[in-house]
Amino acid sequence: MVAAAERLIAEWRAMPTGSMHAIDDDMTRVTFQVTMLTGGDAAEGEGLERSNQTYIGPIAWPLLYAPFRLPNWLPFPGNPEGIARKEHAGGG
Repeated sequence: MVAAAERLIAEWRAMPTGSMHAIDDDMTRVTFQVTMLTGGDAAEGEGLERSNQTYIGPIAWPLLYAPFRLPNWLPFPGNPEGIARKEHAGGG
């Protein structure tokens, strides 16, 4: 676990100052690298990560919106109707 975290930190430190990066993807990757489910098999961990993203991806944003009672038409990744409304409203 420590080695995986140190590798990720080294990747982040090597990035240009001020650059933007999807750390949620990095954290998911590291989590699957160290999980007991994979037994250290990198290919299996990558497969589990892809499956997780396929399963969780479509429901993550609605789950995040629900406690705040945000309207369903608000744009979020995977919601092209919301994105289209945002662009039509001049926000895109």
